[in-house]
Amino acid sequence: MSNKFFYKMMLFASSFILLLTACENEDSSITVNEESSNMEYIIPEENNDSTVLLISSFGDLQKTLTQVVDEREHSLLQRGWIKVEDEPLTRGVQRAKRQIRTDTVYVSQETGDDYSDPSVYANFNAKFSKSMVDSINKVVAPEYRISTRKTYICRWRLFGTYYNAKTGEQVASRPSPLCALVPATKSSYKERGYSLYLNGNQYQMDSYQLRIQWEKVSHWTTTLDIDWPFFPKSPSGIGHTGYQFIYAVSKRI
Repeated sequence: MSNKFFYKMMLFASSFILLLTACENEDSSITVNEESSNMEYIIPEENNDSTVLLISSFGDLQKTLTQVVDEREHSLLQRGWIKVEDEPLTRGVQRAKRQIRTDTVYVSQETGDDYSDPSVYANFNAKFSKSMVDSINKVVAPEYRISTRKTYICRWRLFGTYYNAKTGEQVASRPSPLCALVPATKSSYKERGYSLYLNGNQYQMDSYQLRIQWEKVSHWTTTLDIDWPFFPKSPSGIGHTGYQFIYAVSKRI
């Protein structure tokens, strides 16, 4: 066998091996098809913290919410906002007559927070006691029921709205039983409502929702997206309109 013929055979063999390798690489790169790409199971965003909070009562949840609210409120106060208590409409009443109307706003989308550090709304791991599980399972569809045996990935979400007051107008909060969770309450964690803040002529109303996002199952997670408290039905009973913010606006007449 001549050297020239041997060289040609080696070149052919090398080319054939390269071709097979390329085909294998091409086939192995196809790892997801339409059937396997449904989003029933997803890997959560960065949540490498192994700490698991044991939520035995609504009071335990309130502690985690307090941290979020305190950070948010501190940031607002640092930027010139003032927390409005329940009596702003009494100012000036002795000096002038005022006309009072009641407005209602429904908020269905999570509100962005440009003031707080994003870590405030980071995911956290939680396990729920039987009483908490029972409370949640009463109001969710069967496929969304949670268990005391499993760990869930949760986070707090901000819901809010604004009102730009005209000259001479003042705003006061009003009971909002179909709002999300009132951030600071002296009675019950489950009380619905919001906190009211003022900066210049702009009023801001803040309320919070707990979202139970994922169920941890090995390295996969099942999407849940359970909201607490849950979105209320519209006044007509048809569909959903979001959380209800009711407030009073007074104006000199």
